[in-house]
Amino acid sequence: MSKFVNWCKSPSGLLVLLSVLTTVILPWPFRWLHISVPERVFVLFILIDMSLALWIGRTIKKHSLKLWWVLLMPVLFAGMVFWRFAQYDYWFAGIYLVLSLLAWLKD
Repeated sequence: MSKFVNWCKSPSGLLVLLSVLTTVILPWPFRWLHISVPERVFVLFILIDMSLALWIGRTIKKHSLKLWWVLLMPVLFAGMVFWRFAQYDYWFAGIYLVLSLLAWLKD
């Protein structure tokens, strides 16, 4: 169990956990709380997920992680969109990838 806790505290573990939390888990409480679709898209997809995409790019650069880590969040998001959201939401996966790459290139 301590190996798992140590992995969760590592930059790559934190990256995985936050990506899963924001792309797979958080959409469910938004739906259960009957938050409207436009509010859900704005708060979750634009504010939270775009901020996380920027953080991912900065973290990858700061900790010298492999560049393929930028694909994790967009791929998880695209899977979630395929499973339960509207087709136009696929654009957000590309936007998250571009934001992560821009944040990675910034420094």
